[in-house]
Amino acid sequence: MCYMTFLLQYTLFFCFFQAADYFKSHSILKCTHRTNTTDSEMDLNFYEKLAENTLNEIEENFERVGEHESCPSDFDISSADGVLTVRLGKDCGTYVINKQTPNRQIWLSSPFSGPKRYDYIDNRWIYLHDGVSLDELLTVEISKALCLEVKFNITGQDL
Repeated sequence: MCYMTFLLQYTLFFCFFQAADYFKSHSILKCTHRTNTTDSEMDLNFYEKLAENTLNEIEENFERVGEHESCPSDFDISSADGVLTVRLGKDCGTYVINKQTPNRQIWLSSPFSGPKRYDYIDNRWIYLHDGVSLDELLTVEISKALCLEVKFNITGQDL
């Protein structure tokens, strides 16, 4: 019985370190300079300005998409009180992107990939579960949804 317990503990210990090595090799844990927006230490004024600039940049990117001739006629963008709503058209669904001040995050609800919460790390908005940035996700999803070649560029810096 003791041997079996030892063997089980050893196996679990080995699996734990294998998993730790795996996650260390992925980009989300390789940040050299981490300014995590979930830190309560992030200055509220800095976050507010950053989030406002980010939402404005996203809106401008979507406005460029809406000007394309092959964009659906029912494509619509609206923005109010830190919430950006983008209706791609009846066949493609709606994006809702908003700032989440208490958490110092940007939240996204996508008709394709669902809800995501983005933290500001190394001057980019990153979804910690997969390491994909907000602009990368929007570039891929909007390009596929509207069959257009689009490129979102979101820095959050002064426009």
